[in-house]
Amino acid sequence: MSWEIKVWHEEAGERVRMAIEATPNVPDEVVSTVASAYWLEQIQVMSENWEDAEPVGPAPTGLGLHG
Repeated sequence: MSWEIKVWHEEAGERVRMAIEATPNVPDEVVSTVASAYWLEQIQVMSENWEDAEPVGPAPTGLGLHG
């Protein structure tokens, strides 16, 4: 069994459009996790406005991904 997931984004002014293509056999949880990780790493952290953002508190404990 193999899965194929493609994720990319486009910037349109002050908005970001994220697109996901996946084969139908990819579980919903996998698509959701990949989308969340991509959004955090590629859009929020890499954003030019990141330096202007307010500081975020400490990460919650006891949460994590299990596979």
